[in-house]
This record gives sequence, structure tokens and C-alpha cells, in this order.
Amino acid sequence: MQPQPNKPIQPRNPALSQAVTKEALHQQLEIMTQRVLDPDIGLYGPDSMAWKIHGNISVMFGAGAANLLQLAHPWVSQAIDQHSQTQTDPMGRLQRTFLNVHSMVFGNLDQVLDSAVRVHNIHAKITGQISESTGRTQKQSQYFANQVEALLWVHATLWIVALRVHEMFYGALSQAEREQYYEESQLFAFLFGIPEQAMPENWDAYVAWFN
Repeated sequence: MQPQPNKPIQPRNPALSQAVTKEALHQQLEIMTQRVLDPDIGLYGPDSMAWKIHGNISVMFGAGAANLLQLAHPWVSQAIDQHSQTQTDPMGRLQRTFLNVHSMVFGNLDQVLDSAVRVHNIHAKITGQISESTGRTQKQSQYFANQVEALLWVHATLWIVALRVHEMFYGALSQAEREQYYEESQLFAFLFGIPEQAMPENWDAYVAWFN
């Protein structure tokens, strides 16, 4: 068997290392608010791919997978280990996560903004030291939950897993539908303060980053 050539290492987007401050979050929420067409409906609406996919009960079959995948990011796993009751109450974390997600996807604009600020304030208290080296993450280095890359990873586990579960039940979406879904997901990213420049350029790049 011939050895496979090494794939070129893609340069890391510097925006991923940034911290999301309260000021940065409110800037992103202001941008998002200006793009909302109807505050009573919220971010999306009945014609959106977000409602089509996240509004189907089948999406809950992926909830456990999304939660487990979130632990693949060392900062997320350390934060959960040191600041969460997940080990003693895993269903409680799952329920809290998806209550916030559903408020953001299906709530009116006031509910969406309330959820965004509430989640940010919870994350702002979650900082600490890494207990063991993992990949490029070194033991005793600092982590903080409101880092763009950690937030984008959680974002990707929710949106990509939801789409994959939907396709398992209902068949593959078209590329145009996937791109619409990804474009809609960027409004959701604003709720965590993730800047546009941190987001991959399209659905395929998003999935490649996730993989």
C-alpha cells in the first residue's frame, strides 16, 4: 500500500481564539436583531429550514449524540467536569440545553434575546485550568467557556447532528436547502456572540471544519 501524502494544514482562523465579552455579544445581537423580519415570530418562521428540521420530533434522536460530541472539545469537557452536575444529572443538562436551544429557534425576539443573555452570563462564570494535556491543549493552561472556537463547536454539534438525523428519516436535502439551513444557523451563532468572520464560508466548509 502506498503511503498517503499528508494533507496540507489549513491556517487557523484567528477569530476562533477570541473571547466573547458582554460588549461583543451585544454587538452581535444588534446585528442579528436588524435581520429579523418579524419580532413576533423570532429568528425564523414556518418557511425556514430551521423550523423544518428542528421542529420535527425526530431531531431528539440526535440529542444524546450532540451532547456526547460536545465533550470532544477539551475545553467543553473540562468545563462540564468542573462546573456542571452532568455526571450526576446528565438528563438535567440535556433538558436545560435543549430548552434554551428551542427558545432561541422558536421563541419571539424577546425570548430569543433573553435566552442569549442568560446563556452568556452562565458561560461567563465558567473558567478554570485544564487538568491534563489533550492535543494542542496543555495541562494547567486556562480555559473559558465564552471562547469563540468552543462556542462554534457546540453550535456545530447541534446544527449538523440535527440535519443528519433529519436526513436519516426523510432523505437527503438538496445542496440549496443545506446552504439555506447553514445561512440560517448564522443568526443562531450571533446569539452566542460568534462573529461572522469565525464562521466557515459555506455548508461544505462548515462540515469539513466539524469533521
